[in-house]
Amino acid sequence: MDVEVLYERFASSKDYIDDILSRNNDDSKKQSLTALHALLFLLDYVGEKTDGLVLARGTSGKPTINNGEWKFSVSHSSDYAVCGLSKTEIGVDLEKIRYMKNALPLAKRFFSSAEYDLMEKSSSDETFFKIWTKKEAYLKRRGLGIDTDLTKIDTSAQTFATYAWNGYVMSVDGDGEIETVGEIDWKRI
Repeated sequence: MDVEVLYERFASSKDYIDDILSRNNDDSKKQSLTALHALLFLLDYVGEKTDGLVLARGTSGKPTINNGEWKFSVSHSSDYAVCGLSKTEIGVDLEKIRYMKNALPLAKRFFSSAEYDLMEKSSSDETFFKIWTKKEAYLKRRGLGIDTDLTKIDTSAQTFATYAWNGYVMSVDGDGEIETVGEIDWKRI
């Protein structure tokens, strides 16, 4: 992970990068730095200069660009990180689909009744993570924390771009056309 590239390209965001590097959890540090590289990739893709951009965290911890027109959202799970970039608020969540021995009790605790019904009908781990990524993308777009009453948020009737790839699911909550770029060939589901 080339941290020097991040310091060079995000020259006005040294404090933000230093905050990531000061974390005790090496996996979290690596995932956050990878997400920053993904942001850098997208900003290059749209032709945005990065040296003057100031990255910061909002009150709920949502990463922001304080002095630019772009909004972004990052997520990471296991070995991968993703980033969404837009001129309007955006939320992105990525999860590795894994076995959940307590999926239904968790769904009962955190899902709306309509979401729980979907989960109960399928009882699949994939369904759990499809709903969960939508819920997290919804929260991230609005700058809400995970302490929000998640049962009051019903994603079942809302439109999200949801994708799958190699045992991962990703949901995007944003306006307009969604385009995936990079080396991974996400399949919309």
